[in-house]
Amino acid sequence: MRVLLAVPPRPRDQVLQILPPLGLGYLATALARGGHEARIVDLTRARGDLGTWRRELEAFRPELIGLTAFTSDLPTLEPMCAEARRSAPGAPTILGGPHASADPRATLREVPSLDLAFRGEGEAAIVAIADELAAGGTPDPSRIAGLAVREGSDVRASDPRFPEDLDALGFPDWDALDPLGYQRFPPTLFVRQRPFAPLVVTRGCPYRCTFCAGFTVTGRTMRSRSVEHVMSEIELLHRRFGIREIHIEDDNFTWDREFVIRFSRALAASRLGISWTMPNGVRLETLEREMLREMRAGGCYALIVGIESGSPRILKRMRKALTLPLIEEKVRLARAEGFPVHGFFMLGYPDETAEDVQATLDLALKLDLTGANFHSFRPLPGTVTGEALRDEGLIEGWASDPDRGSFSNPVFAPVGLSPRWLKSMQRKMLLKFYGRPRILLGTAWRASSSGAAWPLARKALTYLT
Repeated sequence: MRVLLAVPPRPRDQVLQILPPLGLGYLATALARGGHEARIVDLTRARGDLGTWRRELEAFRPELIGLTAFTSDLPTLEPMCAEARRSAPGAPTILGGPHASADPRATLREVPSLDLAFRGEGEAAIVAIADELAAGGTPDPSRIAGLAVREGSDVRASDPRFPEDLDALGFPDWDALDPLGYQRFPPTLFVRQRPFAPLVVTRGCPYRCTFCAGFTVTGRTMRSRSVEHVMSEIELLHRRFGIREIHIEDDNFTWDREFVIRFSRALAASRLGISWTMPNGVRLETLEREMLREMRAGGCYALIVGIESGSPRILKRMRKALTLPLIEEKVRLARAEGFPVHGFFMLGYPDETAEDVQATLDLALKLDLTGANFHSFRPLPGTVTGEALRDEGLIEGWASDPDRGSFSNPVFAPVGLSPRWLKSMQRKMLLKFYGRPRILLGTAWRASSSGAAWPLARKALTYLT
């Protein structure tokens, strides 16, 4: 069976990073193992539109279409699915990824031309669906875990299952992903070596942050590939594509201290000269001295950490398991071990006051950080906060605002504040933080040495305007 796997087109100014779609790469590997033919189309990377999508459909003539989408992609999905019905009649369209995983039932209601939705990790499910369709059957949630289908005016869905043995999934189909085609879109502005490629090493998230729904995609239980399996993939990327830097995209890579140490030592012993970092960020409370030293010896050159707020009250409401003394201690530790540290902050969280926002700026300026992002809070499906705001009628829907996909533009404001004021504070935070000579000069030097001066300027303009 021919299966077309696709990433929707996204406005470049609303995308923080453009990565090879690793999830689709794993699906392509699973389908090939099951005797099916898969093709991956990334319409964001290709600056594609509905015309591009139509040509891909007509050229490949798929019998099954799989899409992955964030909540911000909702306005694009209905035209894509409607076009699929016209250009590839008889080919069901299934949506997976973050939005469908967070709320598959609502997804089928929101996108009328969509046929199926899926929650969780889809390697086994996509093969089961393709097998069922090839045999002339109809995919059914009673036989396929994580699947959601329409049943009259209702939706029937089954709970997802998460594979324990990640090594058994193999590697994503790197030939189909073409990592060399993504070199213009580094996930971090300060790449040390090129070419680079992303990896996923662990899956799962046991944490309970109220603004995140990552667990709906990968489950609550932490699972890890073996160090040997990861090293085999790195060696393949180095040999076949000349990859010299790895970006680990896990949500919780530093969860298992012993694993991180073994991985770092294996990478150092390989003598491949690979540098690496973790653009998705790491949990501050997991950092400790020996692990940091082994990471640095193994080629890790920078840390990105989720701090989110300088207000103890808001940190508690976010369930971040962080205190201000712990944040300061861990940042000092990382800096003492020679790591540049970049902090992620959030503003506009529900119940935040002007004093809370100011406390976040004060903390960002106090910490010994080399960089910072000040993101706008986004209410998302599957999150404790997002679902509460929807239930209370404080937001109309997940895709009701054209800026829903942008971290730079506030789409929600707590009572007593306004999106306009939050945007002005975001500008103030950026200018105050990066306006200090030491930070400004250091940022300019790293940007120029990594060839990121123009992307950095463009991103700064996006946030400031």
